[in-house]
Amino acid sequence: MRSLLLALAIDLCAVAGLWAQTTPELVRRTPESEAKKQQADRRVTLDIQATDLAGKPVGGLNAGDFTLLDQGEARPLTSLHEINGPDSRPVEAVLVVDAMNSIFEDVGFIRDGVDSFLRRDAGHLPLPVSIVFVADTGVKVIKASTDGVGLANDFKKLQTPNKVLGSEQGIGGAMDRAQRSLHALQMLSAYEVTKPGRKLVIWLGPGWPLLAGARSGSPSKENQNRYYGSIVDITTAVRRAHMTLYSVAPLNLSHGDPQSAFLFQSYLKGVTSPAQADSPQLGVQVLAIHSGGLALYKSGDLVSQIGRCLADANGYYEATFDAAAGEPLGQYRALEMRVISRPGITVRTNTAYYAGPPQSTTGSAISSSDIPQAPLRAQTRLVTLDVTILDSGGLPVTGLKADDFKLQDAGRLQKVAHFEEHVAVEGRRSPQSLSATLVDNMAASNKPPDGTLWNVIAVDLINTPKEDRGHLQDQLEAFAKLMPPGTPVALVSMADGIKVLSPFLAGQSELLSSLKKGLGPLDVGGPANIVERGEIAETIDAEHLDSLQQKANIDVERQAQRAQMTLEDFGFIAKWLGAYAGKKNVFWLSSGFPIEAKPLGSAIYNSLAASTKGQQLPMQDETDQQLEAARVAIYPLDVRGGAVADIEGETSADTTGACRTCFSKDSDLKIGQRSEMLEIAHATGGVATFSGNLTKSLLQGVQQSQSYYTLSYTPDDKSWDGAYHRFEVAVERPRVRMIYRQGYYARNAHAKQPPTAAEFRDALSPSVPSATSLLFNVKSLSINESAEFQYVIDPSTVQFTQGTDGKLQADLDCAILEFDTRGKAVEKSLIRLSYSRDLAQQTSSSAETIAARQSIALKPGATVLVFGIRDRSTGEFGTLKLTIPAH
Repeated sequence: MRSLLLALAIDLCAVAGLWAQTTPELVRRTPESEAKKQQADRRVTLDIQATDLAGKPVGGLNAGDFTLLDQGEARPLTSLHEINGPDSRPVEAVLVVDAMNSIFEDVGFIRDGVDSFLRRDAGHLPLPVSIVFVADTGVKVIKASTDGVGLANDFKKLQTPNKVLGSEQGIGGAMDRAQRSLHALQMLSAYEVTKPGRKLVIWLGPGWPLLAGARSGSPSKENQNRYYGSIVDITTAVRRAHMTLYSVAPLNLSHGDPQSAFLFQSYLKGVTSPAQADSPQLGVQVLAIHSGGLALYKSGDLVSQIGRCLADANGYYEATFDAAAGEPLGQYRALEMRVISRPGITVRTNTAYYAGPPQSTTGSAISSSDIPQAPLRAQTRLVTLDVTILDSGGLPVTGLKADDFKLQDAGRLQKVAHFEEHVAVEGRRSPQSLSATLVDNMAASNKPPDGTLWNVIAVDLINTPKEDRGHLQDQLEAFAKLMPPGTPVALVSMADGIKVLSPFLAGQSELLSSLKKGLGPLDVGGPANIVERGEIAETIDAEHLDSLQQKANIDVERQAQRAQMTLEDFGFIAKWLGAYAGKKNVFWLSSGFPIEAKPLGSAIYNSLAASTKGQQLPMQDETDQQLEAARVAIYPLDVRGGAVADIEGETSADTTGACRTCFSKDSDLKIGQRSEMLEIAHATGGVATFSGNLTKSLLQGVQQSQSYYTLSYTPDDKSWDGAYHRFEVAVERPRVRMIYRQGYYARNAHAKQPPTAAEFRDALSPSVPSATSLLFNVKSLSINESAEFQYVIDPSTVQFTQGTDGKLQADLDCAILEFDTRGKAVEKSLIRLSYSRDLAQQTSSSAETIAARQSIALKPGATVLVFGIRDRSTGEFGTLKLTIPAH
């Protein structure tokens, strides 16, 4: 389907980057050019609806028929264009389904109405329609399309989550819902301002909490200043984005009070100063009227109400005028548009504007320290955890409901806000397997395939000695032969970075073939302690203490290096898997995590001088947060089997003297390493296994993890202070085993540093997993001595900026690298793609993608192509690896 489902965080902070403007070339500004710039900043654009007594659009009017009053004074129009339907100018409708402020039954009523609207007339929509599904747990967007049936089918797939901020939260919950609703509209405006044409935004729901009478007394002066700042910002942002807002709240909503539907009318008067500002003036119905839209509440026929709103696209006028100059920043300016020459005509447009900020979208974004900004309340944090439940026989327990779970955070009972069961889920194969050989007219994509659970077998070459590799290889091959068909399993190696040996959807044959080629080099980690180097027999006396101390220090340093490499590889895995939906199980095949063991036994080690300390907490909080965010559970499997590799003397009956030291030393090492593996499993929601039968352990782990539950809740502790919070989950079922991560960090996400050009170059390797920050398809047009490829780039993953010429621009780097069977690059092709889109360009299917072509001469021996596309403005990139026929 052309409709693209995008999952967004509720704060939509990434969308705010779309406000960025390109910096014009530095030139000497003349008084004339400065005057023109100031005039451009003052240019106001209005969408004007003129209707007769029957509510039908009135056409044929010209500039002389309109009278514009700005603060009661006539102001001339600088332009007027009549728009006769969406074919003559880009117009898009946005249906906002408000599940945050509606109870569950009302959401069902709204969903049914939207579905009926989309499917009427055989699904032929008169203009592009997108759907925004707003819940307190997040926002989901279905991309605009004129295919109503396709939109309806995509919309049907969206589940309505359980509410987090319901009436039981009282006034606090109502305030949070009001603030989150307003913030969603602000960010929607920031996104829509980058798109050409008019947008009819229809907000479907009972409206936002107006909070009138929810408090005693009048708002404080400080709050009034903040409310006024928000009113200035949101009304200006909506108008700049060419958005007309409509509030559709049928009276038959099951919990609606008929009187509350009229409450907003008490707050329609323009707000001219902070002293008049109050929170109800930021309600969706009030904002709709002030944007030139409608607030509908007199009918339960949702289909006809949506149709009435969209009728505004059939005929309207676009006018411009110059705002008043020299007015104080934030000064209220009332607008009134009249048609005096023809009686009986009703005019709807923006009711006011605020002086000072640039009125045109060619100006800078609105952000003035002179206008008090309304602080958005600390938004509700949602904690998500995946829970696997096994019965006494080790089989998954299914069929539980949300009420069956008891969830505690730091000993305090929490309410489950969102609940979902995943039963026997499998990854679903994409139309084109990424491991297939590329031929003419074949297409492939770097978009992650659909699915809600993924299994990764991670072979730890850093911490696994070569003596264990043969046993490991045999066990993996046996697993591959017994692996259930259709199970999404990827094989990767962990060394200096991760290397994908076999992708998720490769299948059994390719997995076996990859294993036959070997797992990687044998000397990645090397022995990291005196025990593994066999130096334990060194004479211990006063003359040798310095020597042993030095060796112990070197051991600690090497272990720290191996520990850091291991943690970095876990971070790489989290970054790779973060683009995949659902839970990810990483079966970590290793001989243990490097720790500061006691290599000479307790007594002798303690006699050494205290020096550099080794790795004490392998699950550093940064790595743990990365794994938590990506929903990754680590399942450590000890490749040594039931016992660590013996050392001379361990099995001897002599347990005195040096042999006793060996016992103490090896026991400390073994227990310490396994303790760390257990800790990593507990921290991430996995299970550690120390059985010698890796094949059985892998098969059992994959089977047990295929069914799980997803729980989400909002902690009642509002202090987001960075502390680690532990939670407990229980069900009223006897003799069950519950597997889940042990807690979370109450910490806001750090600002993401933009990727560098060097990171893009490093990602253009056949062994590195595909990057998915920028999504694209590749189609082979011809493959002979040379090859030509066509790109289709998803514009939603590209940042557009508005140039000085008013056009939307994107600047991209496109690269193709050829590799031979040894992984050596033998050829490359680099092009720079500059794409621009006119603001007046029709929003059609052909304009929704970015297309380009690139050619490369195929070198003899080349077997693999790696494609990469990088957004130069953000640094974000995507990559894709494909094999090519031998030539």
